[in-house]
Amino acid sequence: MKRLEALGVLGLLALTGWSLVATPRTCSTTAFDFTWTAEGGCGPTGPLRIFRETNVCEATVEGAQALHLPAHYTGTDNVDLNSGGWSLTGGIEAGDGGATASSSGSGLDERIFRECAATRVDGVLRLDCEDTLNGPDGGTPPRCSAILTPL
Repeated sequence: MKRLEALGVLGLLALTGWSLVATPRTCSTTAFDFTWTAEGGCGPTGPLRIFRETNVCEATVEGAQALHLPAHYTGTDNVDLNSGGWSLTGGIEAGDGGATASSSGSGLDERIFRECAATRVDGVLRLDCEDTLNGPDGGTPPRCSAILTPL
């Protein structure tokens, strides 16, 4: 009898675990579309577009690579990106946007992890970025900022 009870408990735990794993991810269903001109010390001046379609969880970032900005958007369900409160994160090639490559002489491809936080101060939307070099010397390249002006 105890063996049947133990099997029943194990079965219940297995079903509970499966339901937790199989729970669908929820996300905002609100669409947004913002385009700015980015200018400043992170890279060349050019357009940056961030948009999300209705009923899609992930936002799309266009133009980031050419501007030496990361292309992964993280934000809240606040759909007014001109207010700040969101970020871009991801890898860029060493040497982009004022960052310097390692002097280790390893010859390895090195990438910089760049995290940029969007803030609005005194009516100006800016991306303040901090870099971490993912190479053998572990150095930290300079920071950079870009001003975002709506198009």
